[in-house]
Amino acid sequence: MKAIPLLVLFGIAGCIAGGAPDRTPSADPPTAAPGIVVNGERGNSTYSRYAVIQGSCAPWDGAAIELRLSPSQPTAKGPVAPWIVVSIWQSREEASGGTFRFPDNTGRVGAAGHCRNGENYEPVESGMVRFDRFTDGKPATGTFDIVLKGGRRERGTFSAAWGEMRVPCG
Repeated sequence: MKAIPLLVLFGIAGCIAGGAPDRTPSADPPTAAPGIVVNGERGNSTYSRYAVIQGSCAPWDGAAIELRLSPSQPTAKGPVAPWIVVSIWQSREEASGGTFRFPDNTGRVGAAGHCRNGENYEPVESGMVRFDRFTDGKPATGTFDIVLKGGRRERGTFSAAWGEMRVPCG
């Protein structure tokens, strides 16, 4: 019962963190923004295209990581909606090589949601994220299979550059 408010609260914060996003996709050809890896299409979901991962905080102030997947290139103002945000409430070391399923009924694994625009966050209906083993100096890689509200399925691979942690935990 306690997990649902935490998931919703955490998801909303993940959707609006960093100020209002630029909702206008860039007209420029796809090039990598700082800290973003541009992924090939190879039959992947368009959400595979731009990915970033960074340290974050769990609701109880413990270590966590946050993966953002987006079909749109971010701008200097921030991410461009829509995006999928996956928060794993474990340290980088603990999450390395792990598989995580959503929804998380325990309230201890993490949360996953879809930000259609800068104000609307919806928890995913179901999903899975699998991380390959993390290697220092290399992007985080893995696979995802997410079912959004309404039943639309997004799945593919990702390669996400590590960003800086924005908020100290603990």
